[in-house]
Amino acid sequence: MSEPKVFLPFQFLLFSLVFITSCSGPNPTGLPKDSIKQIGSKPHADALDPFEQQYYNLAGKWTSVSSDKKAFGTLELFENGDYLLMENGDKGSGKWRIVDVHHLSLGDLKYRFFFKGENLVLVGQEGKYELAKQNAGGSDIQSILNSDTLISPFVRRIFQDKSGNLWFGTQGDGTARYDGDTLEYFSVNEGFGGVVVRAIAGDAAGNVWFGTERGLTKYNGAAFTNYTEKDGLAHNDVWSMAIDREGIIWIGTLRGVSRFNGEVFTPFGLPEAEPDPNRGVTSSRIVHSIMEDRHGKMWFGTNGGAYIYDGSLPGGQGGPLTNISTKDGLPDNSVNDILEDKDGNIWFATHYKGVCYWDGTSFTRIPTKERDSGTEVWSLFEDHSGNIWFPIESFGVYCYNGGSAINFHGKDGLASGAIQCIFEDKEGRIWLGGWMGLFCYGPTTNSGQRPGPGGKSFFMVTKYGPWP
Repeated sequence: MSEPKVFLPFQFLLFSLVFITSCSGPNPTGLPKDSIKQIGSKPHADALDPFEQQYYNLAGKWTSVSSDKKAFGTLELFENGDYLLMENGDKGSGKWRIVDVHHLSLGDLKYRFFFKGENLVLVGQEGKYELAKQNAGGSDIQSILNSDTLISPFVRRIFQDKSGNLWFGTQGDGTARYDGDTLEYFSVNEGFGGVVVRAIAGDAAGNVWFGTERGLTKYNGAAFTNYTEKDGLAHNDVWSMAIDREGIIWIGTLRGVSRFNGEVFTPFGLPEAEPDPNRGVTSSRIVHSIMEDRHGKMWFGTNGGAYIYDGSLPGGQGGPLTNISTKDGLPDNSVNDILEDKDGNIWFATHYKGVCYWDGTSFTRIPTKERDSGTEVWSLFEDHSGNIWFPIESFGVYCYNGGSAINFHGKDGLASGAIQCIFEDKEGRIWLGGWMGLFCYGPTTNSGQRPGPGGKSFFMVTKYGPWP
């Protein structure tokens, strides 16, 4: 095996922590109440998080750029939450609001929205409408993704190391580390292995391991060491990772699984499954998750259900693989994550049929809101109280307390409808990452509540805070 490359990180940026405050209480637009009072006077950008800022980006008069007879004529969105619509000579009015990062509503009708250059595109059941803003400056037309205040446009993984540092794996910005005082970024220019981080784990020695689109990276507190296919890794595109009780690192890639003992990579064979073209990146050997249970068995989430490997069986090579799939009662074979809870139940997050758990005999599916296109769940997390947390695409996150699943979304301060990862730190704070960056669920008070800024349970954390 060739010698892996080692890089030394350097300190390159210190961010001031500017704490963002807002007023409590619901309102029609979702904006802080103090901001609503300033009709016609746009607050300073530092006073708003990127989601709130989007209301001001959209407010104004929009004119159709389409010759389609069904196109909107003009759409005027007011900062107080009112709208006025001229369509084919008809006039309509009512209230508008941003439902989540993907959707806005005009009265009872909901539209998916995005920016096409400087034009606003609305997609509804009636069709697609493209509009240009009148008298707009370039700075007034910005997608949420263009905000330079976010930790990253998409946070994929969260981890806390033995020293208490929080690591945030991003989609395109490498990894960011917060040590309680400074937020620092590491990417390829600093010697980090890649720019997309899909897995983070810590070993017994305190090293932090990262799975990226360019291989496996180890951080020992002072230097990065990168491993790739040249070193024996099955494939550079890493999607999952786990470190077992023996210290062996299991790496799930686009082309199968590798085991790494710190010296040598060994391939581990899993049966092929049907690729899923609806998922974007896919293959017959992709492994979405890896988990070790309390008995030392390794679980693998694939497009062909879950596979179980018992390496403790006699002979040193383990027994045959066991497969759990729809034929056994699993609702969906596309398994994104697997978790064993404190009672020994095995939980499955699936791509099309939501969340379920298996007690060793039967499956129980957790009832949640559902989409016609599939109830998409990317991750599972158990907090110190035994609650199971998971996100549902478009519907925020759920917390299952053993009896019921409580849904948190926009009304609770969770602006994003596309959360992908959930993590609890040593202080009991719940962190959530996904589309629109990073969110925090504040620490529990004596009353059992978790208020954040503005009195809401969840709050966005940007590069400038507020850090709890």
